[in-house]
Amino acid sequence: MKKSFFIVIGLAAMLFGALSCEIEENLDQDMVGIWHRIYMTIDGVQYGLPSVVFLNEDGTGTGDGFDDPEQEAPGHNVFNWDTDDNIMTVTDEDDSTIWSGDYTFSEEENVIQFNYSLDGETYVEKYVRYTGEKDAALIGDWVLIELQSNGERQLTLEKLTFAANGDGENYLVEDLEDSTDVETGIFNWMTTGQYLIVISDGDQYAMVVQYNVGDDELTGTSYGMDDTTETYTFVKDVGEHDPAGEGTWELDYWKINGETTLIPVPPTTLVLDEDGSGSWTTVMLDGTYNFTWTTNNGYVFIYREGDPDIAWVQTYEIGVTMVLTTHTVYVDVEGYGWVTVEYTLTKSS
Repeated sequence: MKKSFFIVIGLAAMLFGALSCEIEENLDQDMVGIWHRIYMTIDGVQYGLPSVVFLNEDGTGTGDGFDDPEQEAPGHNVFNWDTDDNIMTVTDEDDSTIWSGDYTFSEEENVIQFNYSLDGETYVEKYVRYTGEKDAALIGDWVLIELQSNGERQLTLEKLTFAANGDGENYLVEDLEDSTDVETGIFNWMTTGQYLIVISDGDQYAMVVQYNVGDDELTGTSYGMDDTTETYTFVKDVGEHDPAGEGTWELDYWKINGETTLIPVPPTTLVLDEDGSGSWTTVMLDGTYNFTWTTNNGYVFIYREGDPDIAWVQTYEIGVTMVLTTHTVYVDVEGYGWVTVEYTLTKSS
């Protein structure tokens, strides 16, 4: 009897071992890791609902973040997961199926997309893996050239600083009606492929930006919780000064939105010194406006006296004359928005 008993125990152990092995084989171990959500699409509408998901090698997992655009506070979920032939099934602690759908990897298995249906709605979720990498091309100071939300230009000034150790700082003016109100913040950053993962100080959830960087220009796209898509263009401030711009310049004429203004040109002098200091003197300002300046990629960055961390940006061309072009803000009876102002100046010394 004892021999038979031990044979049965041995067979049970063999069966349990085989079953355990089979369960492990059903878990796609390439999915194990920390994943940050890029976006969620619900019935074709795309939302940047932040979420971080931990998939463990034993088939357990946790998720923290937002799963609904109307959700007021983040949630915490504990679940089990299993895979079978590129189908992932997520169950709760009572083994009830939460959802089941297909998944695909891309970008060296560091980006994953899930497709499933739930309560009559179709979902697409896209995540990027946390790797802790840091793209060295991002290190430095970047000045915002343009920000658009769903294709509309936003009235914003911003500068980002990326440090090699993964620290970061940002300087932001969101309301140009009070352009002296500069908000500052700190964050941590890391990259995975062409995705930038930014976690602001005090936040649990990351903003994920799909980005490209090259020739001192940084472009990016991110998604908001209210089905907005934002696109960014930054240019790197490398602290250089174009020597062709140095000297004293007198304003000849200006154009607003491409048309020569009927307003008489006031006597205006622009001074750009080789040490990076500058001044703009005009009777319209009733005095002299002092600043520091740098240039890169056809842009001049104007740092106002008293606000050294935020810059107005102008494009420039220098030939017989210097033409400065800027998108700036105006206020009139019709509202608050952008105009393009073009200044043409002649060098006097």
